Amino acid sequence: LANGYLVVVKSWLDEIRNKSVGGVDLLLHLLTSITKLPVTKDMVSSSKLGKTVVTVENDKVCIGGVNENAIKNQITELKKEWSASVKRFKNGKSKAADESSKNTSTKSSSSLTSTKSSSLTSTKS
Repeated sequence: LANGYLVVVKSWLDEIRNKSVGGVDLLLHLLTSITKLPVTKDMVSSSKLGKTVVTVENDKVCIGGVNENAIKNQITELKKEWSASVKRFKNGKSKAADESSKNTSTKSSSSLTSTKSSSLTSTKS
């Protein structure tokens, strides 16, 4: 994902929308395949895949077709999963930053304590 996979997926969706590759089956398969990816906000926005997925909902490949409901349901599921993934990463980063600052302050306290201990030991000698 970090190496631009979403950009490639966007190009595939564009080709499906332009009818130069695949059809509804490939579209549904592709949407299903990317739904559970652990994406971040930066990944989605830099690849512009989010905008492309939204345009598929209003595209001729979807509107009025036999598979319109299936496509819209899959897009709804994708949006829900990606929103949750973005939140998990965001919360994970906050928790990681909190843990990092706790560890840093704990290490600082430990350093002070060991320094004091060392000083006491050396003055006793």
